Amino acid sequence: MKFDRSARIHEVLETPQARAVVDRYLPCVLDQPQIHAQRSGPLRFVLDHPVLIDDPRVKEQIWQELTQIDIAVPERDDEPKVQPLPATRARTPRKDRRRSPCPPRRVAGR
Repeated sequence: MKFDRSARIHEVLETPQARAVVDRYLPCVLDQPQIHAQRSGPLRFVLDHPVLIDDPRVKEQIWQELTQIDIAVPERDDEPKVQPLPATRARTPRKDRRRSPCPPRRVAGR
């Protein structure tokens, strides 16, 4: 699958060829902590930022180069990383659930 305008930031970060293209036009931008915090965001948010790229021809050149690159798809294991909880859970005895650390309320007139 090739890069398109719906590509995500994490896809560019995980694909060395795409990262090299973006680094060539925007050096050190992909190393910023704000970019890593928005990994799931679309790449167009970065490329459409007027402070980073003010020339639309440069932006189009980046997109043209990215459309020639295949997106690196990480290999997935068949086994889930998180194991499910066991079917039976230990229950808290009923009398312990009723205890409260607060004393009972006193109602006026009783």
